[in-house]
Amino acid sequence: MALKLWSKLENAGDVTAPQIGTGGAEVGSPTYNACKFNNGIEINADAEGADFPTVANSININKGTIEFWIKFKTSPTYSSAGYPFDFMDVSNGGMKLFFSQTQDDFGVWIYAGGAQIMLVYTVGLGWNVNDVWHFGITWDREGLDIGGGKTMAFYVNNVLKASSTQTWAVENTVLANMRVGCRADGSYRYNCIIDNLKTQDICKTDFSDRNQEDAGANQSPTAPTSLEVDGKSTPTGANCVTATPQFTAIFNDPDAGDTSNAIEIQVGSASGLSDMWDSGWLVDATVDGNRCNAKNYAGAALSTETSYWWRCRFRDDDNAEGAWSAWQEFYVCAAAPEPEPVVGLLECAPGGPLPKRLPFRCAVALPRKVPVWVY
Repeated sequence: MALKLWSKLENAGDVTAPQIGTGGAEVGSPTYNACKFNNGIEINADAEGADFPTVANSININKGTIEFWIKFKTSPTYSSAGYPFDFMDVSNGGMKLFFSQTQDDFGVWIYAGGAQIMLVYTVGLGWNVNDVWHFGITWDREGLDIGGGKTMAFYVNNVLKASSTQTWAVENTVLANMRVGCRADGSYRYNCIIDNLKTQDICKTDFSDRNQEDAGANQSPTAPTSLEVDGKSTPTGANCVTATPQFTAIFNDPDAGDTSNAIEIQVGSASGLSDMWDSGWLVDATVDGNRCNAKNYAGAALSTETSYWWRCRFRDDDNAEGAWSAWQEFYVCAAAPEPEPVVGLLECAPGGPLPKRLPFRCAVALPRKVPVWVY
C-alpha cells in the first residue's frame, strides 16, 4: 500500500495515534475546528501544530506525495508569509510548503546544500476566508514518475496549478519530524485549518478521490478464487488426488498491486470443519491477481477413497486478514496396487551350491536327465 501516513487531525488522538502510520505529538496548544471532514487542526499561534516522524512514515525529499484539505482563515491580501508544512532540514537540504507574502500565491521551496534550488508557485488562486480547498503536492527529484519529466507538481482541487522540471541532488540530512504548522516565530505564521493529512511514498497525480475521507487506506483481501488441489480445479471422481496433496489459489485484493504475506488453509472431514488440518499462517508472497505457490498438506493422515473439504484465506502486506474462500471438496484416490515381484535368474558358479526355490541357470553343463529348472 502506498499510503504511509493518514491522520484525520480531528483531535489530539489523531496526532498521537493516526489512522495509518506512526503517530507524533502536538506542538503548543492547537485547537481543532470545523474543516472538510468534521474537524481539522487549527494553526493560529506561534510554534503551533503537530509533528509526525519523517523516517517512520517514509517521508523523504527524494519522492513522495502530501495531500490535505485546508480551510483559509486569512484572506489572500494578508501580507506575511506562512508555512503550513515544513519538513527536512531546510538549511542543509529539504522542503517547505508555504504561503508567500505575494498576494494570492502558494508555493513550495526545495533547498539543497543550504541553497534554494527550486521555487514552485501557484498564482492567482483567488480564495476567500473560510474557503475549504484540497491541495496535493507530489515530487520526484529525478523526474521519472510524474510525467513529462516533472520533478514537482502542485494540484489544487485536482487541477494542476504549477510544476517544475528542475532536478536536485540526494540529501541525507533530515529533520526528525514533519511539522504541520509553524516552526518559526509569528512573522512566518499563516492562519489556517489543516484536515485529513495523507502522505505516500509514490507520486500521485490523480486526486479525484479527494472527497472520500478514507481514500487510499488499505482494504482487506477478498475471498481467494480458482482453488486447486494437486493442480486440479475439480479434484473429485476421476480427478482424484494423492493422500499428501498440494493446495493453491488466486490471491485477490481490492488494492491493485498489493502482495500477500501469508495464507491459511483448513481441511476437514466435512464442509465447515477443520478437524484434519488448520495450517495457521503460512508465509506467502503473491501479487494481487496471481496464483500462490503450492502449499504441502501437513495435517492428519488422509484416508484413500475418501472425500474431504478445504478452504483458504490470505493476509496482505499490511497484515489485513482476508475473507475465506468457499469450501471445496476433493477426493483421495484409491491406494495403488502392489507391484508384481520381479523374478530374476541367478547364475550358479561351477561347483557351487544350487539356489533353493528360485529359478536359476548354470554356466556349466548338467546331465541330460536333470531338468533345467530346479526348485
